[in-house]
Amino acid sequence: MSPLVNYERLPLSVRQPIKLDIKTVKPWLRYSFDRLWGTSADGERFAYYVEHGEPTVMQFEHLENEFFASSLQKVNVDRTESIVRFCERYGFPVSSGYDGAQRLTLFRSRFKLFKTDFQPLKSEWDILASESASAAGIPLFSSAYSEDDKTLLGRRPYFLSEEARRIHLNDRSVVGAISEAEVIQTIRALQVSTALITAVAYGLENTDTWGANEVADYLCDRSHMAQNGISFFLLSNTDTLLKNTRLKSYDTLILESSEFKSMVQQGENAGFNTRESYTSTLADGLVIASNTAISFLANSLLSYRFDGTGGTPDEAEDDNGGPLAAWSHARKKTHRRPASTHSYGCLSEAIISQFGLLYDDPAEWRICDNCGRIFKKYREEKPGKVIQKTRFCKRSCANSYSKKKSQGLITE
Repeated sequence: MSPLVNYERLPLSVRQPIKLDIKTVKPWLRYSFDRLWGTSADGERFAYYVEHGEPTVMQFEHLENEFFASSLQKVNVDRTESIVRFCERYGFPVSSGYDGAQRLTLFRSRFKLFKTDFQPLKSEWDILASESASAAGIPLFSSAYSEDDKTLLGRRPYFLSEEARRIHLNDRSVVGAISEAEVIQTIRALQVSTALITAVAYGLENTDTWGANEVADYLCDRSHMAQNGISFFLLSNTDTLLKNTRLKSYDTLILESSEFKSMVQQGENAGFNTRESYTSTLADGLVIASNTAISFLANSLLSYRFDGTGGTPDEAEDDNGGPLAAWSHARKKTHRRPASTHSYGCLSEAIISQFGLLYDDPAEWRICDNCGRIFKKYREEKPGKVIQKTRFCKRSCANSYSKKKSQGLITE
């Protein structure tokens, strides 16, 4: 394979050194739930979930290695049954775009002996006013397509969660409530963020062979990043060539978009090297988008660390033992059963923490020889173990590759 030309390479100089500060990984609560329909105060019919019964305490080790690249990416947010299956197994992912974890915790505690005075937020303006307490309470996504459902890109999902809580405020049979829109938005944010950061990180480690086109093609492959739901990327860019695209490679976009093909032809007729211009801008855009995604995850962790009373939990003692100590500490902390509901974390925090531990590990990102997925940690490897260098991301890939080789389908 010939080395990439300069304009195809991802610009390392644009990357911002942002660290995901992993301190504790709390257990979180998973409840049985029902899916219901309600009507908001302003007349919108919406789907939401209500929790009931006694909770199951979920631990950090309940997430398989690289959960963000496997079980999370398999969720199809366009299919209710896929969302329900995921939440039945792992619990609800709550948003960090407002005080999602705190609001859900407060609602769950409204009938406790020392109950909180929970009052649902009555409008999106109330949510906007409350965002000062949320580290990730800033607009995150820009829509790539004008026809996207804008309600899933803004604060509307949070308002609908508050409306679900208003409906069941005095219902003692209901423990918690959250809108389906908030669950969808949160899942999609984590799907896009983690896949984007991973692909860009690999490209920056392999600048001679993996550039903007390879990263874009990888992200547009549904086996690597879920393509269901809102078609957005974490990018705000006014460049004409990138406007209204899903950050696809130059060759892919020419084949799929007659409008882009016409624009390219006009540029070439005027003497411009449109391939170089588009690809170099795409390379910058991908790294900038990755920076935004890392910032989002880092701010989300800060947001989730507020407890249900508005205070902050005790921070973990400083740990200079490196990645292995971080894994050990994260697992050990989850076994200290919290004394109250306010001491529990949430699924989203656990997913981001797991991603952060791998992202900060000095091991290199690799591509599986069988399925082509970018990974660091072998799926069946125990948490906290030194990452072993392997050609395959999981046992089934190693077995599949071996079978193909024995059948003469692969030669080395």
